[in-house]
Amino acid sequence: MIKKLLFLVLSILSTSAIAQTFTVGGINYNITDATNFKVEVGNNPGFTGVANIPAIVNNGGQNYDVTAIRNLAFEDCSGLTSVTIPNSVTLIKYGAFIACTGLTTVTIPNSVTTMNEAVFSGCSGLTSVNISNSLTTIELQTFSACTGLTTVTIPNSITVIGGEAFSTCIGLTTVTIPNSVNTISNYAFSSCTALTTVNCYIQNPLAIDGNVFGFINLNNCVLNVPIGSEVAYEAAAVWTNFNPINGVLATDSFVKNSFSMYPNPSNDSVNISLENNLQVEKVIIYNQLGQVVKTATTNVISTSELAKGSYFVEVITNEGKATKQLIIQ
Repeated sequence: MIKKLLFLVLSILSTSAIAQTFTVGGINYNITDATNFKVEVGNNPGFTGVANIPAIVNNGGQNYDVTAIRNLAFEDCSGLTSVTIPNSVTLIKYGAFIACTGLTTVTIPNSVTTMNEAVFSGCSGLTSVNISNSLTTIELQTFSACTGLTTVTIPNSITVIGGEAFSTCIGLTTVTIPNSVNTISNYAFSSCTALTTVNCYIQNPLAIDGNVFGFINLNNCVLNVPIGSEVAYEAAAVWTNFNPINGVLATDSFVKNSFSMYPNPSNDSVNISLENNLQVEKVIIYNQLGQVVKTATTNVISTSELAKGSYFVEVITNEGKATKQLIIQ
């Protein structure tokens, strides 16, 4: 009987340990796996300043891997100015940084394979974001009402852009959509009233609802699409409303990683570097309207005469061509 009672007490203590929470460096953590020593970032109400989340934290002499950020972890923490997410994190749960209005930049590491809904919704101070290229879906309202965002480049891994993903991002002027996307859900970019340029690398126009770009004057918004696909976009519902529609984006016919361009952003000149014995035959620079503003046949190109802004650089080689975006400052 005494042995059974002792076993029961030890079981209760073990259960309590699994639910244990602790604080390291001003950040709260919850133990999620006491056997494999894993934790998630817990609730941090009223957190201010910089949140440097480490990959490993120590509690009572035991190291724990930080593998997740729990739902609403930093909800309404307007004083949160910066966050470092380690490569150990694979999951960011619902609304983890919702309404963190003081957060200005964020990098989502490539270790993150799942990011739930509304993670950065209402982060009005967010001006730039680097999205993990391990994600396949941008969930519902992930970046909705991030009014400070001006440009968004969606990584090639993304196949689904969820409903209202970027809705009411009223500062958003440029969006780049990769060719891997097969679904753009309702209201994904609705009320992005400052939107002037959409770079869509999808060869065949997706069937989308008119509300995807709802409350935007598409007649004053440029749509850049792959070369040769402009006629298809001009005939496709919703896409046809963009003006103008330019076929300026090259479908990569050599490995894009074999082509690098630096410095980018550029001031006076830009260098084209090619690997795998590729040779430059011609370089064409287009503005956002799809107009050719410069051509060259060398690897070093002067950009001093170009106005500040965003351009497309198409590099034609002995094995095909590819396009990358260039920023002139």
